[in-house]
Amino acid sequence: MSLLTKDQITPAVGCIFALLMCLCLTQPAFAVNLLGSDDEVLWKSGSLLYIKLEEQDKDKGGKAQPNDHPVTLEGGEISDALNLIEFWQKQGFFKSADKEPDKVFSLQQTRLLGQYIAEGLAKAKPGQDIIFALSRLQKLGLGMKDTVYDAGRVFYKDNRLHIIIGDYERPRDKGLEAAAGGFGINEIQYFFTHGRRAGASDFKKNLIIGDGVDIFKQGNKTRKDWLVIDIAAASKAFIAKNQKKEEPAGTVDSEAIRIEAARMAKERREMRAEMARMRKEMKDISGNGNEGASAETVEERINTLDELLEKELITREEYEARRKEILNDI
Repeated sequence: MSLLTKDQITPAVGCIFALLMCLCLTQPAFAVNLLGSDDEVLWKSGSLLYIKLEEQDKDKGGKAQPNDHPVTLEGGEISDALNLIEFWQKQGFFKSADKEPDKVFSLQQTRLLGQYIAEGLAKAKPGQDIIFALSRLQKLGLGMKDTVYDAGRVFYKDNRLHIIIGDYERPRDKGLEAAAGGFGINEIQYFFTHGRRAGASDFKKNLIIGDGVDIFKQGNKTRKDWLVIDIAAASKAFIAKNQKKEEPAGTVDSEAIRIEAARMAKERREMRAEMARMRKEMKDISGNGNEGASAETVEERINTLDELLEKELITREEYEARRKEILNDI
């Protein structure tokens, strides 16, 4: 008997096959543990969501290079580093200046991954990876949200945490869920793609690299689905970014304060010099006579007086009094 090829499996056949698998997995006679032994499972929620140890996959050459396991890492630092990883929804330069980038992982996902990646890598063998399948809510527009699934592969190599993303933003199979519900099955079984060393997945997000976050290069190709993370650097960058956001409105850095203070000091010096010049001119204006003053001299004195009033260096009353003195000298 020949097996069906991938091309021969139509959506209807696939749905029936998956439904039969769900039925088998829920019956005691056929029940199997798809998650592995208790020692391999780090965390699980139902039959869909999990973080667990698994034998590492092979690279493009069909080999499995040993990981640098076991290794001790801080769960909190891993969570912070994962929270730093962001991407732009729009391609290239066509993004709104006021739009914030999106997080690759939700806050709940980073907390789970941080805790259980640290726990798993502490006991993992060189020939083991950590694989995960997690869910989160995604905005659909008009205030609506729905569940999506993310899956990936994690390992530690060359002082860096490697994450290969497989399924990302995978939607629920509502048709299969409805069919399974007709048989009284509340939870169907998904078979997730966890990412592979040998080839890239469909994850094509425009990741923001830097601050300890980089993308793996496989030969001449850039693997957008393969993150390489310096945990210490990325964690530190995330904390610094948060602290900057938490500064109260109007707070400026010390360099900005120094520049502003220097500018104000210069303005005060210029103002004092201007006041001294104006006082001298005021003295000349009230100059005790100067009986032979020409019409031009009188005009200059009045112009100077107007300038003093305009700069608010004398009051309106002082202006009127001085102007009267000048006119009386004619």
